[in-house]
Amino acid sequence: MKKLIFAFALASLVLACSAPSADTDGPSKKEEQKKEDPRKDEPSEATCPVSDVLLPSQVEAGGEIVISGKGFTEASVIALSSSDGSGCEIKAAKVTSSSFKGNVPEDLKSGNYKVTLKQNGDWELGSVEVVGKSGDDPDPEDPDDPDPDDPDDPDPDEPDEPGENPYTAGTRTISSVKVTSGSATRTVSIEWGTEGFLVYDDDDLWFEYSVTSGGYEAVFRNTSLPESKWAAADSYAYTLSGGRIEADIRTIGSREKAWGWFYNEDGCLETVKRTDVESSSKDEFYWSDGRLVGMNGNEDVFVYGKWMYANPSNVDIALTINELVGYIPLDETYLFASWAGIGGAGSLSLPTAANDGSSTTDIEYEQDSDGYVLKATISGTVLEFEYK
Repeated sequence: MKKLIFAFALASLVLACSAPSADTDGPSKKEEQKKEDPRKDEPSEATCPVSDVLLPSQVEAGGEIVISGKGFTEASVIALSSSDGSGCEIKAAKVTSSSFKGNVPEDLKSGNYKVTLKQNGDWELGSVEVVGKSGDDPDPEDPDDPDPDDPDDPDPDEPDEPGENPYTAGTRTISSVKVTSGSATRTVSIEWGTEGFLVYDDDDLWFEYSVTSGGYEAVFRNTSLPESKWAAADSYAYTLSGGRIEADIRTIGSREKAWGWFYNEDGCLETVKRTDVESSSKDEFYWSDGRLVGMNGNEDVFVYGKWMYANPSNVDIALTINELVGYIPLDETYLFASWAGIGGAGSLSLPTAANDGSSTTDIEYEQDSDGYVLKATISGTVLEFEYK
């Protein structure tokens, strides 16, 4: 009996020595919960602090990288890393509610880089191609590479120069453009005839263009459209010279206003303004190297990288994107004049990005073998082109 009591006391002493330091008779309530479900005390899976991220497809060493997204802070850092060990960390030069802007080092080698956000952890955002400066040629013996000592070779530090347009003058004209943004769609179409053409907004007749002795007359037809789609005038009487509009008379009710259309030396529409009275009313179009870059006070709506040609040349894709996506509000008749080939020369190449005032978004294209643009994609908005 004494041996039994001694064994019981010894066992109690062992249990007391192995128990938690707290004054309890057993495991804590928290430990019991862990035994029941050990996942309860594990931290929830973290998420990237930046949403709606949109990366540029290409940046230049020594230039800027602009990343669209919501949630960047002044402390955000973008890390670029490549498979060969090259890379850098880029601190924010400017942060807005919807973008991060930083400076890419001039000596960063060209190639493809993984993009990582360092903000409350490391978050892989995607990849970007870096176009490097001269001196980082991975294959210096390649005879097709520019030779900085050869005056006939292009300077790699200079922007892309226009090459020969591979497309001959197009004969097809736009018949419709369908715009899709999320679940919303809108189709602007033209029905061509021998004596003019009709413009439709979805299924609603919008304008009727008739051939006249001096040019065209355009009449706004559909007053059932929402006011946001109304034209500024009930009718336009266009006078053509040299195949392009040189003037129009706009009638609003019983009032008439005379406007002149003025072109630059390249034949691109530069200014449309009142000619019957002294007035500050006018529309302005800004061009650089024969390419439309902005309108009405904003000179950087469109960005051009490498030269990308399109067909037909008279249809200005940049103007079409501006009108149908809605960057700078303009009279819609400029768009129809472009489609009809009576609004002057179009941009020599396609814009590679568009700027809405807060961020720059890349534009991607699909073209057929003849150079006609079939699709243009800007972030979540898609424009689909059809031709007759």
